[in-house]
Amino acid sequence: MKFFFHCAYYLIAIDNLADPCEWLQCGQNAECVFGKTGAACQCKPGCAGDPNIECSDVNECTSLLPIDPNGPCGASAICVNLLGSFRCECPQGSTGDPYTKGCIGVTKCISNEHCPNDTVCQRESGTCIDACSASLCGPNADCIAQSHRALCVCKPGFRGNPEDLVRGCVSRKHSNSYLLVNFN
Repeated sequence: MKFFFHCAYYLIAIDNLADPCEWLQCGQNAECVFGKTGAACQCKPGCAGDPNIECSDVNECTSLLPIDPNGPCGASAICVNLLGSFRCECPQGSTGDPYTKGCIGVTKCISNEHCPNDTVCQRESGTCIDACSASLCGPNADCIAQSHRALCVCKPGFRGNPEDLVRGCVSRKHSNSYLLVNFN
């Protein structure tokens, strides 16, 4: 299979390239898609911004403030903002339907132990928030929340330093095998 790329510089055709997106470095919270016009970066669902530089997560949990302090969740439920989405949970020790009717028997969090494993306690408000909500990972890396901590990891097929905000993770297959030619 042969792919050609067009830009200010000319990239020589490369035979047997499995995926043109392996050559494109997208910004934080963006991903490469291959369409009719070739490989391009786009913000992940639930994110907005310049996909070549950085896309920011749209926080569904705070988008309705100050009108609705529970966001899209039921009364007294915890809204956990996730990258591109959200999740509603009843706090530990309470019961109910966190998405619609709400939770009964609610207490505010005081420490991380009062929150689900992938969240942290925001002591000022007494609410549990996604551990990745304040974390930045490098290009081609994702944040995974576990044990009340944010952990940056390279996407499958990439390697490098996932916490490096400039270089991040690069393709394992073709990290240094390209040739740019400037005909000007």
